[in-house]
Amino acid sequence: MTKTEFRRYPGIDLVKGLSIIGVVLLHSVRSGTLLSTGLIYLVQPVQVFCLLLGMNLALFASSRRLQTMGDFLHSDYIVRRLYRLLPPLVAAALITLLCTRLLGTPGVQRPILHLLAGLPPIVTGPGDYFIAVFWQFIWLSPLLWLAQQKLKPCVFLTIAIALDLGFQLLMSRTLWGLRSYWFYRASILRYLTVIAIGQILAMRLGVFRSRSRKIDWIEIYRQNWQLVLYGIIGAVMLALQLYAGFAPFLEPWNGHNLLTFGFAIAAAYAVIQIRNTVQNATISQLSKPFEILGQASLHIFLIQMLYFHRIAPLWSFTRDSFPQYVFAALAVTIPVGLLFWMGEKAVLRLLKATRTRGT
Repeated sequence: MTKTEFRRYPGIDLVKGLSIIGVVLLHSVRSGTLLSTGLIYLVQPVQVFCLLLGMNLALFASSRRLQTMGDFLHSDYIVRRLYRLLPPLVAAALITLLCTRLLGTPGVQRPILHLLAGLPPIVTGPGDYFIAVFWQFIWLSPLLWLAQQKLKPCVFLTIAIALDLGFQLLMSRTLWGLRSYWFYRASILRYLTVIAIGQILAMRLGVFRSRSRKIDWIEIYRQNWQLVLYGIIGAVMLALQLYAGFAPFLEPWNGHNLLTFGFAIAAAYAVIQIRNTVQNATISQLSKPFEILGQASLHIFLIQMLYFHRIAPLWSFTRDSFPQYVFAALAVTIPVGLLFWMGEKAVLRLLKATRTRGT
């Protein structure tokens, strides 16, 4: 096993930054407004985050030349992922306990099965299921990478789609599935298609330029025509599920399944490739603030959970107060999330320096 430098793609951070803004908008704008304005097409954040989970897994593993399960387990990937998730989650739990004490609101108690699935203890709020998906992804990542290594891309993707579709049908067509709604919300299985596509697309990231050094858009399309088709299907299925009432799976999650994910995947991948490919100082400067938000996305995500669950109900206005409610949510969650991220980085640097001096 050899090790090469892990390349950071600014387009990935850009998409994460845009997506975390989408999370706040999704939880602060009423669904009727999202539908009537068409904003719902631009607010598809969780499936984009899952796409990036797959991308980052494949980019890391390929940069480290990981070929076997032993290679993966001897790498620091799982430790890195846990290091990214657990410190901010513990800090968010402490903040939640403080808010619970100050506000006099009841705490959150979850059954043991929910905790094992990754639903966070103490911390709750809109989008908490993504923390569970992230947790499960960390432990499944060796198997996902090994499957990508051993199987042809079409076989790998077909298996992921079959598992995803089978899970959707099980949970929406059986009595056990309908009674186990919490498991549906928290399960990574409904995002397997997106994660697998992310792993495959990661191998196509790069700069597409012809010999004349101009961007070769024809080559980009030729390599990704299937993704373009999936994007079109996703856009059509979004319209059918959200506007025409077509409900192939669980109705509360209409518009949020493998039939609709194509639109968000294609749009996110296009933004990533354009940011990575177009060499323009102005675009880089405009993109930079969103890339910083992308690096702080998990911390902002945890803060917005706390905000919408504990703080927003204290306001004298509600989601009906558009756009006041939206502006308040953005004005609190984004700056506080950034401060949370920078504070954690400073504390971790201090702890590392202390350990270094101690040795």
